[in-house]
Amino acid sequence: MSGGRLADSGRYGVAALGLVGLAAVVAHAIASTAPLARVAADLVGSTLVVSVLAFLGLAAFGVHLARTETPTHCRRVAAAGVATAASYLVLVGAFYAGIGQPFGGVADAFAVGYGIAAIGAWFGVVPTHFYLRQRRQTERLRDLNAELRETNAELREQNERLDEFASILSHDLRNPLAVAGGYVELAAETGNLDHLDEVKTCHARIETLIDQVLALARMERDPDAVTELDVAGVATDALATVDTDDGEVVVDVDCTVHAERSALRQVFENCYRNAAEHAGPDPTIRVTCLDDDEGFAIEDDGPGIPEGERDVVFDRGYSNDDGTGLGLSIVAEVAETYDWTVDVVDGADGGARFEFRTTIAPADVGDPDRRESADPDSVDEDDATPRAASGI
Repeated sequence: MSGGRLADSGRYGVAALGLVGLAAVVAHAIASTAPLARVAADLVGSTLVVSVLAFLGLAAFGVHLARTETPTHCRRVAAAGVATAASYLVLVGAFYAGIGQPFGGVADAFAVGYGIAAIGAWFGVVPTHFYLRQRRQTERLRDLNAELRETNAELREQNERLDEFASILSHDLRNPLAVAGGYVELAAETGNLDHLDEVKTCHARIETLIDQVLALARMERDPDAVTELDVAGVATDALATVDTDDGEVVVDVDCTVHAERSALRQVFENCYRNAAEHAGPDPTIRVTCLDDDEGFAIEDDGPGIPEGERDVVFDRGYSNDDGTGLGLSIVAEVAETYDWTVDVVDGADGGARFEFRTTIAPADVGDPDRRESADPDSVDEDDATPRAASGI
């Protein structure tokens, strides 16, 4: 019998208990009386009728349970009925033995025994059924309450984010819009269209701010989108959307990490952008593996970040100039999403170094299938050579 059929067979445990009891009573009546008419008379006119009705009712109740309850529930109820019936028989038998009053004839003893077993079965089945059903409902309510609390917590967090985003937008958008409006008026008054270049700069800042706010708003992990990514490939791809002016980015990393491609790319984009804005003119940005191969690092050769500010650089809205204060906050959000840690230390040239400790492993250069190409639509399965350091 298969596991599924065996599990379903437990549904009729209570009904089987009732039918077995009924069959035993009928068999006893047949064995103790000869003609069929006397069997019927014994069943109707003696104490056996109580047993017959009790076991019939138990069988009907068992069919009802089989249609409305789970197999596990029915098996437990049936087991309780058998245990209680046996306990009643033992207790009553011990009682009569203790007072020295036998049941009488053998037939009478069996008749009393069937009645006791039927009543015991009912006292085991009914309370157990209602207890299990009540416990299941209690557990369901507890689960619903837990889900409700979790949903409320998520809603509170989302509301807090919305309030924070509204504050950021209302505060940080006002300044570039005002500056852009001033340059438009100046261009209209003087006829010098060069002022529109400043308007374009303001619009670019607004676009960056909106993109970063949207990135924070959508910072949710999609388990289906998590894949093993080639860190070097994503680090290189991120350069396509970041203007580092005349800066140089050196990708010298050979490892993989499990994450969403878009999330890991945001990490590199924002770290590149942070270096381009704060590391001075023509910065050199390096992407390397950590010495213990437990993650990767992004560092620049700028002035670095003072120790007193390293604990707050990832706070939303924090900026030591006219930046949005959201770039590194997005980096921290990504790291937290994947249970990474990110620390700010001094780089080799005195600049800022962001160390990401992840669950990565060194890339297996002999198995190209483990690595995802920089271009997801273009995979060269014959290229198993390690990625060399590249200056970009």
